[in-house]
Amino acid sequence: MTDDALKGWTCSWYQPAADDPTVRWATSLALSSRSDGVCATVRIGLQQDSDMFQLRRPVFRFSSPAIVRTLLREFVVGDAEHRTKPSPWTLTAGDIPGFVEWLTDNRRALPVVVVTNHPSTGRPLVDTQKLSRELAGLAHVAHLSTHLAARNLTDEVGAQLSAWQGAVRLYWPKFGKDSEPYDHKYWPPHRMPDEGGAFLIDELRRWLGSVSAASVPENPVHGWVRAARWQALQKADDLPDWAKEYVRLQDQELKDIRRQYDEVSKKLATALTKAEALQAQFDEVGLAGGKLADVGDLPTELAGTNLSDLTVRETFQRAKEEIGDDVIFLPSTEASVKKFSAYKDPSKLYRALLD
Repeated sequence: MTDDALKGWTCSWYQPAADDPTVRWATSLALSSRSDGVCATVRIGLQQDSDMFQLRRPVFRFSSPAIVRTLLREFVVGDAEHRTKPSPWTLTAGDIPGFVEWLTDNRRALPVVVVTNHPSTGRPLVDTQKLSRELAGLAHVAHLSTHLAARNLTDEVGAQLSAWQGAVRLYWPKFGKDSEPYDHKYWPPHRMPDEGGAFLIDELRRWLGSVSAASVPENPVHGWVRAARWQALQKADDLPDWAKEYVRLQDQELKDIRRQYDEVSKKLATALTKAEALQAQFDEVGLAGGKLADVGDLPTELAGTNLSDLTVRETFQRAKEEIGDDVIFLPSTEASVKKFSAYKDPSKLYRALLD
């Protein structure tokens, strides 16, 4: 559709699912021209194509759509004046000041995944090329190629918000140097035991894909199409008044449903992010007390202690006494322990986190 002020184009196509005749793949592409540029939306999903009863939802694993990578290669797509590419951004120590300035730019719309080198190999534990491919259009991938680059990032944002020695960190939009560390998830090296970080790549693709799908608003062209359809119906001479009124009411109901959907989608995106932050805190608390979980590893004076009677804080203090000379506990760990110190039963703590 087109008029003096607006231009838009939509196209949808469908393909039967190869292994399930009751569903079909639906792909929708929408383009709209606005004063600030062109808005392009690609949606891929499943639709029921049969009246047959389904006992379970079909399970599919999505990868990054090839069309997204093609668009990012063929066209200049900017995010806060930085080009978005389906390849990693390699950073050296001299690049860090400019990188941090962009990282803290409130105009940045996409998350940033920062990958660092492991000291034993001088290479990252995650395949950065594959990570960039799978997160194309969902996040930027930045590789700190030297230990000096990681050190400079730490100097710029502080140890609690940095990443080094093989770790991976996710920085959400609106990141600032005063942000809460747990709001920007951190994966230490021991969380990437597999070759090439395949498990982490899959986790990031599924998580960021879910957040992205819940955050993307409707392309304006769909609203223009509905408005044009309604105007055409109003001008139709052969349509009775009761039918026009019915269409008007249905259109208003659809707008209300869309508004409610957008509100729920935003809340879902926020909830997913908060859930990951809580899970990160739970994991760190678990690691703090994990060394004491096996009574055989306890020193002689603690061997008779009933660990189930210890609170999280008491367990943490025991852990510090045992391994405090070898491990540096960040202030964020202390804060997490204080938050969860009322819980003695780990299962209750887990349920509290889920609630």
